[in-house]
Amino acid sequence: MENRLKLYQIPFDNEGYSKSFSLEDLDKEFDETENNNFDINPYAFFERFGFLVVRGCISEEDADKTQNEIFDIIESKISTFKRDDISTWDNAFEEGTSIPQYGSPSKPPVFKRQFLLNRTNPNVFKVFSKLLKNEELVVNHDRCCFFRPGKVNEKWKTRNNVHLDMNPYKWMQDSNEESKKELDSLRYERIGEFIVENNQVNYKEGLSLQGVINLRDNKIEDGGYCVTPGFHHEFREYFGTTKPQLTNPSWNFQSKDIAFKCAKRISMRKGDMVVWNQQMPHGSMANNSDNHRMAQFLKIFPQSNISPKRYKARKEAMERILKEEHNNNFPLDNLKIQLLEMEKMVRERAEKERLEKERLEKERLEQKQKDNVCNICVLETTNNNSNSRNNNQIGNNSNNSSNIINDSNNTRTNITQNTQITEEDIVTHPESDRPHKKQRTLNKNMSYENSNEPNDDKNNNNNNNNIDSNSKSLTNNKHNHKEPYFNRTELVRLLIQSLDSLGYDKSSKILEQESGISLQSKEINQFSESVIEGDWKKVEELLPFLKLNDRDTNNVKFLIFSQKFLEYLEHNKISKALQCLREEITPLNKDSKKLQHLTSLIMTVNTSETKKIIKQKSSRVTLLSEIRKFVNPNLMLPDNRLEQLIKQSIQYQIGKCLYHNTSEQFTELFKDHTCEKDQMPLDVLFTLKDKHRDEVWFITFSNDGKKLASCSRDNNIIIWDMSPIYLDEPSEPKVLHTLSGHTKEVSHLAWSPNDKYLLSTSNDSTTKLWNPADGTLLKTFAKHTDYVTCCSWHPDNKRFVTGGNDRNIYLWSIENLNLDQPNGNSSSSSSNLSNNNYNNHLHIPNQSAQPIKSWQCARVNDLAIHKDGRQLIVICHEKKIRIYDLENEKKAETSLNEADSITSMQLSKDCKYALVNTSCQEIHLWDLEKQNIVQKYRGQKQGRFVIRSCFGGVDEAFILSGSEDSTIYIWHRQTGTLLETLSRHSGTVNTVCWSPCSPNIFCSASDDQTIKVWSNTNRVNK
Repeated sequence: MENRLKLYQIPFDNEGYSKSFSLEDLDKEFDETENNNFDINPYAFFERFGFLVVRGCISEEDADKTQNEIFDIIESKISTFKRDDISTWDNAFEEGTSIPQYGSPSKPPVFKRQFLLNRTNPNVFKVFSKLLKNEELVVNHDRCCFFRPGKVNEKWKTRNNVHLDMNPYKWMQDSNEESKKELDSLRYERIGEFIVENNQVNYKEGLSLQGVINLRDNKIEDGGYCVTPGFHHEFREYFGTTKPQLTNPSWNFQSKDIAFKCAKRISMRKGDMVVWNQQMPHGSMANNSDNHRMAQFLKIFPQSNISPKRYKARKEAMERILKEEHNNNFPLDNLKIQLLEMEKMVRERAEKERLEKERLEKERLEQKQKDNVCNICVLETTNNNSNSRNNNQIGNNSNNSSNIINDSNNTRTNITQNTQITEEDIVTHPESDRPHKKQRTLNKNMSYENSNEPNDDKNNNNNNNNIDSNSKSLTNNKHNHKEPYFNRTELVRLLIQSLDSLGYDKSSKILEQESGISLQSKEINQFSESVIEGDWKKVEELLPFLKLNDRDTNNVKFLIFSQKFLEYLEHNKISKALQCLREEITPLNKDSKKLQHLTSLIMTVNTSETKKIIKQKSSRVTLLSEIRKFVNPNLMLPDNRLEQLIKQSIQYQIGKCLYHNTSEQFTELFKDHTCEKDQMPLDVLFTLKDKHRDEVWFITFSNDGKKLASCSRDNNIIIWDMSPIYLDEPSEPKVLHTLSGHTKEVSHLAWSPNDKYLLSTSNDSTTKLWNPADGTLLKTFAKHTDYVTCCSWHPDNKRFVTGGNDRNIYLWSIENLNLDQPNGNSSSSSSNLSNNNYNNHLHIPNQSAQPIKSWQCARVNDLAIHKDGRQLIVICHEKKIRIYDLENEKKAETSLNEADSITSMQLSKDCKYALVNTSCQEIHLWDLEKQNIVQKYRGQKQGRFVIRSCFGGVDEAFILSGSEDSTIYIWHRQTGTLLETLSRHSGTVNTVCWSPCSPNIFCSASDDQTIKVWSNTNRVNK
């Protein structure tokens, strides 16, 4: 633990002050790559180190006023003390009313004016509310400190101390009733009781924070606040191994304690504030400079932590204090009223806000009614103009014209009767958009009628202008409410493209004609057609219409000429291909690797492998898709854009759906996607017991999900038939084989990718290879000299790796081993073997079975091979993830550092992510490509044993973990939200694994000697 704590090194800025953040930093939004970057993310810094320094929480003027109030306190007690004369500072603390050893001039809390203003400062409130994620807060009232310059007088130095303002054992208690009882007994008749409430905290109340406001520039040598960074990660482990002591309200660390030895000074500027998790050991170091130090202590906590009875007593005490100390002349605003618990004023404020809200709502409704009346008037005006114009045409128009007029009148009548429909249909749109179909019909009718009067152009224009102005009037009133968040022209283009891709060619052409909107320009269409037809000369001529910059033009030309080159090769036109490479491709590209690859294709053009490559790459459709990536999407639409948008929308909804766990191929488009909790495997389907005779340490499904292998502290391995659990009416799994051969505990198992073999590792220093079909032992590998902790197969089914406590990793091969003659068998009846047969059953290691490669590192806790067969991912006892290249020994290993020990690891199916359990009771999700932590999962208990986690559910959307508190924890992978805790085991849950062929089934194994099969409620109740 001490070594872990020493890793937390506090960064400093250029002026020698501890790393700090601005108030604005608290409002920033951070993307996934910044979530764990504590250099820029204040929340990541607080999570890692357990404290946070925020700059400029109070002004320099307020800091000076607070210093003067501290001097006022001292001068009111010590008549000989003068703030401006350091020679009088020898006697600065009055006996009985101060705490000289810790530099506190006042033992009771301070209620002076500026102290109260600082406690209720909006900036101070902001810091606490952001970290607590709560705005319903109350302020605590505490003391201050004055450190005289120790360089001036050695006797003035205060005592170094590191402590907790809580009883750690009470904080860890599962019941906080005792703390509540003590707090509810407070009557605040003595102001010292405000200090008492600071120490009564319990983990069930959530995060508790304390703070110090720095009143002077304070360098390291000036003494003052210190903290043990990262201790909150070690809190339970530190106190969980000692006997509880429940009498003291606080906890003092001795100088020999690691919490004391690892404490670090935090230097701050004037007006800065440091806030820390109350689990953090903190205190102060002596002043060793010629500058004095002053600071104010404070704490702010949620209102919900106060009972009504205590609230009333506290409120009355505050009213009394404000009257006595400030003669009711203390400035109060809404925030100060809330923080100081002035209940009457809180009620008045709430009532005032309610009345104001009612007034605004009334005004909004009145305005809405006025808008509706105006809109109806506009519509009637528009229709009256149309009616008047239509009536002037009745005598001169033909029957067809009369029919049109009647249709127009009918349309007008419908509009007048149904304002709601007309509002949407008659709205005009920006010039870039086309109007709705019903509006276009209305305008077409009017134009047709006016076309019978060719000489009345002036009248026609006036009428159209009248319509346009009335329509625009309506648009202006309703635009903000009715217009969508996209351009209608773009939507029409997407519809045309989608219809065309779905095979509705005629419909897409009709939509183009009716809307007057083309999918793409004529030149772009010609360009696309030329690419598909392979008319490369025409393609080059049309390139300028793509409007590319010089760099993108060269990239597109390279793609086009490469396609041309491949087609020449495909048709065995070697000379033309060579000419294309030399004269067209080479001048465009300086990437020697790409050019060498193309050249190599000419040299090997007749080989089957090259022909296969050429056939795969020479697709004109693929070429067009690649070209689109360089072109402005307004000129050339991306492929299947509407389908992509729909898919993104569905994926977004699924990502936000915490319980999404269905493998249905299609998602309904007519409603938003949600999943119910009943899709989750939250109930026990079967309990497999009385087979293992001791703790079950590891379980793993075969890759087809039909078998489950389990190993135990009883030295045995059991293979279970899991196929019955997938039936409509499931039945309990049966034991296929019990494999006995190891002489000590079996710690790990691994199925080969084809499920033909099963590996087991043991504390007997051996690894065994089994045939799971008949339970026979095929080979024993004995190279390790200590516990073999883990193993993993290579994707080729021929090689595997093992790691152990002897600090060695070995790569083995079974390709040249004679596995046709098994060296023993094992089954469910193996325990009945005679002693003689049992000795024969134990396989004597074949000396020829030697590793083909080895690596040395720290003690190996877990390992896995990437599905590409090249990367070996290893976690060791040294708090890092190591990545080796299996194929290239010269390539340097990659190391990903963790702050704490890693106990186990699980790779995702795509091998892009690694899930690691750490000793700080967190599970971290690493992105192996970006090499950073993308999510953390908290809640499970892990301190003494190896606990394993896994991915699970559809698209591995969930994280599942065992725990030392006999509970299974399930989180949403993307958000880190803890979804469920399942408590059905009676001992530590060591390992969990999700079925590879069903999202509704997983298994768990425990120290209670059982394996539980979990499924969703519907299947359990059958």
